[in-house]
Amino acid sequence: MDDAPSAVVGRERELGLVAACLDQAARGDSMVLVIDGASGAGKTTLLRTAAERARAGGFLVLSAQASTVERDFAFGVVRQLLEPGVLVVPEPERRELLSGMAEPADRVLGISGGAVHDAPGPDMYATLHGLYHLAINLASRQPLLLTVDDVEQTDVCSLRWLAYLARRLGSLPVAVAMTVGAGSGWTDPTLLAGLTVDATRLTVEGLDHGGCEALIEHEFGEPPALEFTAACRSATGGNPFLVKELAKALAGGGARPTSAAAQELHDLGPAQLTRTVLTRLRARDPALAAVARAVAALGEPDLAVAAAAAELDLADAGEAVQTLLARGVFRAGRVLAFEHSIVRAAVAADLSTVDFELANARAARHLHDTGASAGQIAPYLLRTGVARGSWVVGVLERACREAMLGGAPDVAASCLRRVLREPLTEAARSASLFQLGIAELSLDPQSALDNLTEAHVRAPDPLVRADIAVMLAQELAERERYTEATELLDATASEVRSVNQDVAVRLELCSVCVSLDAHHVVSQLTDRLARIQRYDDLPPETVRFRDALLTFLAAVDGPSWVAASDAVTAAWAQRVPPRSWQGTPWDVTSGWQYVYLTISLIVTEKLELADQYCSEMLTETTALGLSLGSAASEALRAQARFRAGALADAEDDARSALAVLDEIRTGTRTATIFALSTLVETLIDRGQPDAAVVELERRALTGDLPPSWRYNYLLVSRGRLWLALGDPRRALADVLECGRRYAQRGMTGRSPLAWRMLAAVAHHALGEADAAREMAAVELAHAREWAGPVRLGVALRIAGVVAEEPEKLALLMESVCTLSSSTFRLERGWSLAELGAELVRVGRLDEAETHLRAAMEIATACGSDALVTAVRDARGGVRARHCGGGGLTPHERRIADLAVRGMTNREIAEAFLVTQRAVEQHLTRVYRKLGINRRSQLGIALQETDRGQ
Repeated sequence: MDDAPSAVVGRERELGLVAACLDQAARGDSMVLVIDGASGAGKTTLLRTAAERARAGGFLVLSAQASTVERDFAFGVVRQLLEPGVLVVPEPERRELLSGMAEPADRVLGISGGAVHDAPGPDMYATLHGLYHLAINLASRQPLLLTVDDVEQTDVCSLRWLAYLARRLGSLPVAVAMTVGAGSGWTDPTLLAGLTVDATRLTVEGLDHGGCEALIEHEFGEPPALEFTAACRSATGGNPFLVKELAKALAGGGARPTSAAAQELHDLGPAQLTRTVLTRLRARDPALAAVARAVAALGEPDLAVAAAAAELDLADAGEAVQTLLARGVFRAGRVLAFEHSIVRAAVAADLSTVDFELANARAARHLHDTGASAGQIAPYLLRTGVARGSWVVGVLERACREAMLGGAPDVAASCLRRVLREPLTEAARSASLFQLGIAELSLDPQSALDNLTEAHVRAPDPLVRADIAVMLAQELAERERYTEATELLDATASEVRSVNQDVAVRLELCSVCVSLDAHHVVSQLTDRLARIQRYDDLPPETVRFRDALLTFLAAVDGPSWVAASDAVTAAWAQRVPPRSWQGTPWDVTSGWQYVYLTISLIVTEKLELADQYCSEMLTETTALGLSLGSAASEALRAQARFRAGALADAEDDARSALAVLDEIRTGTRTATIFALSTLVETLIDRGQPDAAVVELERRALTGDLPPSWRYNYLLVSRGRLWLALGDPRRALADVLECGRRYAQRGMTGRSPLAWRMLAAVAHHALGEADAAREMAAVELAHAREWAGPVRLGVALRIAGVVAEEPEKLALLMESVCTLSSSTFRLERGWSLAELGAELVRVGRLDEAETHLRAAMEIATACGSDALVTAVRDARGGVRARHCGGGGLTPHERRIADLAVRGMTNREIAEAFLVTQRAVEQHLTRVYRKLGINRRSQLGIALQETDRGQ
């Protein structure tokens, strides 16, 4: 804080801006205001004035004062801000404020007074989201103003939440006003920059001559001479605090504000003025200086803690505090704090490193001896290495657990790093490194990986090494270091088998999961699982894990679709909700089990069960505050809903999952790639392929992709996207690459992704009829041998699209018949549209209209603009009415052929030495003559033109 509450002098412009910002927020248009300037410039006075005016205007005003000690309290500033707003309301309303999405906020605030749960607490994102919803709930009652003084000193957790809040305020009646001090020593400059980058900024400059004159007259009791005011303003830069301090010092010494006195001020400056405060304190009473130095070292302690740090009797310290309050050095409040940050900085500058550490060590010891909580003691221990002993480790470990339960991994990591500075046994050091690695996973993935690796090496117990190996292997796999992950799991399994066979089996199953995402070969996985099946007397959780993997492999590459379908249903019936998870590393295996079982449900065409399972998991993981689990549930549910034709719901789920995954910086982890692939396909069917390209470009995923399993689906989704954008050559390259990867893994027959179908369509669009029919025939043969009705129906449709008469019509009719009762509505709609288009082409218009009407009803119900366009094209006779020669000039035909081959408009323009605009005009005429409206239809239209000729 930088100045005392007083009349705002010479700040009319600044007050006008504050008023405008509050008016904006009151109208429901949120705002973030940053007040910056030098210490003592009057920032705090403006912030307090904003708060007073907001209260008068009907706002709920919640305020916090950041300080150095708050840096090490998890959500310290958040607690200052939000607790009063919740505590002042009656109990029933309080429960409502903290219900639903805001429930994780209570883990931070601790208002309900419930016992600490054994289950894992909310992770960082869940906590931020819960606190955000609490702020929304508060703002729904009346406009809300949050003020933070000296926001640069805010703890990292609170700073992260303020930035999270600021990005999501939108059209809410919420204002956030903060002061930012100048200088270094900020908690986290990057987070602070993210918070303030889009804020309205108000820079408080020095006072003008009139403002300085008013302050000087107040201290002296008489108007100052013009020259005296000018000299004071020059010496202080117009800084209000320094002007007052200078005037107070001169008046106290008997001087008068005359022209003659002005000559004595030219050597004074801010540093000299602030140092006079400490000099005056020492001269009056050493106890005053001791208390001031303790408060400068500790931040904002209470009286007892400050007395312990200053090594004073409580009564003597109390008297000193009263004097400091009376003299305006301290401000009144529940804790001890300087009235002016510029004074605090001057006193702190007089402290040596030893002074600082000893003060914090004494404070920590006093709090420990008086029974304070670990969360209260830990911030002082984090700032000193002087305090040593087993009690220090115990406090920090308890504080770490509290921080993790409260969704503050930053604080937990800080506590553990401090623990590691203590003398520890090898087992204890390994355990601390393990916990540090877990805490750092969302903060610094590389450091997390390093600490998990060291923890595994140091762990003396093989069962402990097994716990660590599960987490370490998962992180290695997410970084596509599959060989290291599988070798680690296999070696640990061999080591632990003689100690605990169940743990060894679960490690082997984890190794299978890693192999599924690597360059696995199906036969090798089958052999490994066959060996695992021979183990007897395994506990239920291990059996469920094993069965989930067996059903997944059966679903994607098993000998019988019916058998796989039955096995998947049986595995689903044995599912276990995440509320049974215990927050151990082995919950990773429960997550793997859930993902593979859900994908198996979708592959075996059980969309309703998949949707139900995902919704159950989403409810549970959200309640537990497991953001990654919630995001995975939404991503998987998006896929089920996409295939069911609920496109709007699928897009919402996919985008919601990606928002969480992006917030917790998962990069290109499996969940992100899966959610993105589903979003791309959904946007294609919604008629928004350009939006899908934007999503890919944002994540730099339009070029070559790594070889792991997770990217196969993205290759197929991209293939569909390039086809929709009229680039069949690029589409073919992607889907053939997907097929090559499956072949490398021993899946030369059918595959879980229908890459051959897309390859057939791409070949067809390129005019490569033989290749298209060959691909379609292979896929159809596999579908007839092993597939559910949906896969078979789609294979029949693709075969019909690329076939010649009379086979074409028969295949399309069989496709519609096969899909007649399918829950995959869009696939049924596409088959109806293709059959209708073919009936139009052969002149059976009445029959065609029946099918096209049904297709249009599905398209409208699903919200598929792409299918709507296809039906309209078919009704216009796109594929038949304009086949009588086409009327293309030789030049137009050459341009059209190049476009079909995949050349861009720019490349065609360069080939013909014309402008790109000229090529666009030629292609527009070509489309009009052929009766088409997009590039993806060009290859087929040219084929039909050639047949017609």
